[in-house]
Amino acid sequence: MKNYFLHHGFMYAPYLALVFYVAFAPGTPLTWGNIIRILLCGGCLQSVLSCHHDICGVSTGMIEIHSMPARLKLSPVEIVTDFGVIGFGLVGASFAGSCLIAYHTIVVKAISDLRVFALLVAMGLAIMGLAALQYLIGERAQLFRSVENSTR
Repeated sequence: MKNYFLHHGFMYAPYLALVFYVAFAPGTPLTWGNIIRILLCGGCLQSVLSCHHDICGVSTGMIEIHSMPARLKLSPVEIVTDFGVIGFGLVGASFAGSCLIAYHTIVVKAISDLRVFALLVAMGLAIMGLAALQYLIGERAQLFRSVENSTR
């Protein structure tokens, strides 16, 4: 869109729409096997599509990422996959998991209490926050390794 590059945050729902279409189809049982398949599919889709999206953005200069691979002037693929494969995968899986919990609570069990809704929002944010936490831990570990290597 002209000089504005859409952030991947606007694209979670379209990426996962097919996964949810299958997951919420009438008659689909909510078994542990189906839950794991939905989380894995959501994580894989989000990882592949968001990495591709960010690689395009980094290679055209529309997205700037401040990380060790970027400071080392590595390729856009190396810069994005340094954090994106695991990070985006966790975000996709956490988003799919949050939606499944909300769907099962609100639609299947027909619980529409405002307190339950607030709890679901808080729980979804906490689950997605764990995915963001892995990025911070990885970035700090990388910074620690680079400082340790420079002192040798």
